Amino acid sequence: MIIKIKDALCCRRILIVLDDVDKWYQFNAIVGMQNWLFQGSKIVVTTRNKASIVADGECVKCKVEPL
Repeated sequence: MIIKIKDALCCRRILIVLDDVDKWYQFNAIVGMQNWLFQGSKIVVTTRNKASIVADGECVKCKVEPL
């Protein structure tokens, strides 16, 4: 199953959106897959706990006020 997912992701630009990530291992799981992604793919993560997000490399952080 993992190989089929990897093959599907490797040749397309995709957008992955993760909403309300509150555990560090949730974030690390998707970041660990980033070498599977085609160049130009984007990962968007929202969280209320910014301590759970630790990223290396190219990363843009934005703080958004609650509505």
